[in-house]
Amino acid sequence: MQEFGHLWTRMSSSLPHDRASKVGFCSGSPGEGASSIATNYAIFLAQHGVRTTLIDANMRRPSLARHFGVRLDPGLWDVLEGTVALDEVIHDQVVPCLNLITSGDAPPDVLVGGTNFDLRPVFEQLERHNDMVVVDVPALGSSPEANLILPQLDGTVLVVQSSRNRVCSLERTVKNLDYLRINLLGCVLNKLRYDLPSALDKMV
Repeated sequence: MQEFGHLWTRMSSSLPHDRASKVGFCSGSPGEGASSIATNYAIFLAQHGVRTTLIDANMRRPSLARHFGVRLDPGLWDVLEGTVALDEVIHDQVVPCLNLITSGDAPPDVLVGGTNFDLRPVFEQLERHNDMVVVDVPALGSSPEANLILPQLDGTVLVVQSSRNRVCSLERTVKNLDYLRINLLGCVLNKLRYDLPSALDKMV
């Protein structure tokens, strides 16, 4: 968890201090580990007494309900559709100081119904009882709704899987974030593998 402490220290100067900060974790393509990093970062904050709500906004590939062993719906999708109130979808204290909002059971193409992904009313309510809101954002390369979610956040951390990204792909993702005027807080290099010298490899 020491790495998350370094991340928190670096991010703090770029985030507001007079209200709850809203931080997203996203990647350029699915499967790079953004959901895992977002979850572990939220748990790290909660373990240090920071009142945190973790939101699964990755509606095409939801994973946080399964991770914490809670029901998938109703969730964020249902709140955006106006069928339930926010209080009805908050899972309190999945770990001490950490609440969870699952994605809900969204349709395969979440943009077909005309949902505008306006999260501002959700954030306004959460700010009253939280110090930090952590959002698992869908991958930029496969989920157009990410372009609607990211500008509503105070900052974003880009998660990159070390073994699968080429420089040109990463540059396209960063340019997209810059085009959207996203406050890029940093980049996490995930699933980094080290090749051990043969002599050390035999000792492991």
